[in-house]
Amino acid sequence: MHYEVIDRSKKNVSQIVADAKKADEIFLATDPDREGEAISWHINEVLKEKKVKKPTSRVLFYEITKK
Repeated sequence: MHYEVIDRSKKNVSQIVADAKKADEIFLATDPDREGEAISWHINEVLKEKKVKKPTSRVLFYEITKK
């Protein structure tokens, strides 16, 4: 299987890769549903392809509130 970034997402993915290269550690914190998990997986695959070797963690959250 070969994953390709669609044209409309290339700018955002390029920015994620550029920011990841500057980071000490990467936290993937998408929604905990199937779509969110897929987004995290795809971002991780792109980072591997671009040879961004940083500690990467998956963060789960279910609610963001003011409190």
